[in-house]
Amino acid sequence: MTETALDKTTKIEPELIAFRRLLHSEPELSEQEFKTQEKIIAKLEEYGIPYQKESGKRNDLCASRRSLQT
Repeated sequence: MTETALDKTTKIEPELIAFRRLLHSEPELSEQEFKTQEKIIAKLEEYGIPYQKESGKRNDLCASRRSLQT
């Protein structure tokens, strides 16, 4: 049986909840979320999820969930 994106997400749900709590425990001002962005990039790289930083903007980030469906 092929593992679906939902199956993969369910497996890491506790880790994702802990990560969300970490992000919310260290708030940053709007448009100044540089530490938050660094943490998100590290997590995306850990999971092998492709992303790109939007050009012309200091802290915009775009990632694709399609990579989780493979």
